Amino acid sequence: MKHTGLYLILMLGVFSAHGQDLLVNGGLEEENICTEYKINCAPEGWISNTAGFSNYFKDAGRAWDGTHCMAIEAGHSSKPFQRTFVRTQFLCALKKGHQYRLEFYIKSPFRILDSIGVCFGSTDPLLDKSPVYKFKPTAYLCDNKSNVFPPDSNWQQAVIIYTAHGGETFLTVSNYSKRDITGPTGLKMESHFLVYIDNFSMYPLDPRERICSNWKQTKADIYEQNERHDMLQKWIRIHNGEPETVVLQSTTTARTDTIILSDLLFETAKANLQPEGTKLLDSVLRYLSRKQMDSVVVEGHTDDRGTFLYNQQLSVDRANTTGTYLVEHGSLNPFSVITRGFGATHPVRENSTPDGRRLNRRVEVFLYIRE
Repeated sequence: MKHTGLYLILMLGVFSAHGQDLLVNGGLEEENICTEYKINCAPEGWISNTAGFSNYFKDAGRAWDGTHCMAIEAGHSSKPFQRTFVRTQFLCALKKGHQYRLEFYIKSPFRILDSIGVCFGSTDPLLDKSPVYKFKPTAYLCDNKSNVFPPDSNWQQAVIIYTAHGGETFLTVSNYSKRDITGPTGLKMESHFLVYIDNFSMYPLDPRERICSNWKQTKADIYEQNERHDMLQKWIRIHNGEPETVVLQSTTTARTDTIILSDLLFETAKANLQPEGTKLLDSVLRYLSRKQMDSVVVEGHTDDRGTFLYNQQLSVDRANTTGTYLVEHGSLNPFSVITRGFGATHPVRENSTPDGRRLNRRVEVFLYIRE
């Protein structure tokens, strides 16, 4: 008997989970061993333009999360326009017209967070001879009205939504205000106006956008830059302070195809596939063999009959059965297949009718295909 509960739908953009983070070591926990002093004086992948040791902290009480954080010098009591910045390189270049969400945490004992901004660019700011206050920021944190900074020294979340011009490869964070911050800090034995930063992440908002294929090599190259302090200044002098455009592979866009398996393709109240279910998945694998796959997400769902725990476990088991079949009978990388169950929490129809309950009992398979 042919089951009519089987159907195939092609749709775009239905899956809202993030792709891979475009920043390395966003938590600042991995320590760089500098070539000069052979000590862990900086985080991997993040470089400050200062030659000192004072901007990287290993202190769980000071950090937002974990044990490490960094500081930006936003001003100095007696040195006009003395500022530092922190910069990092993306794993992939940004795509023109695409939007990205940058998120991090920030705090300061001084009411100066509205002066902090970010800059996205394709040239390394370390090689720019201009003083920091002459840099032109892409955005100030205060430009986003959702970034509200109470007048205290607690950690605050900062979010910036950025539309790329295309080809950006560097992120810089600093005090970009044209107004100098100087005079007494009000803190004993402290002449620096410090701003602490931690826990960075940056994701494309388009769920179809995926990380570039050579990101692992780019990460290795970023981690190999171990110069800090005087060695970093020597590296800058060798490059004559003339920024060069850094070209990286751009992120890629994946098309999303969706396959929905009716519960009729499983044994009643069980996670075992019926013969018709395996035939469908075999046809899916033949289709995928001709495509450049990025990832597969399998989600299980039930109706609201039965207990919460029963429905949750059944949805997880059916998702796992489907994902395991795709891995064991195809050429998919096991790490590219994600399975999860939602029980009865994501219905597509009302559960008050038999037809509605039948449609709610399903397994959805999202296929992300590189374009």
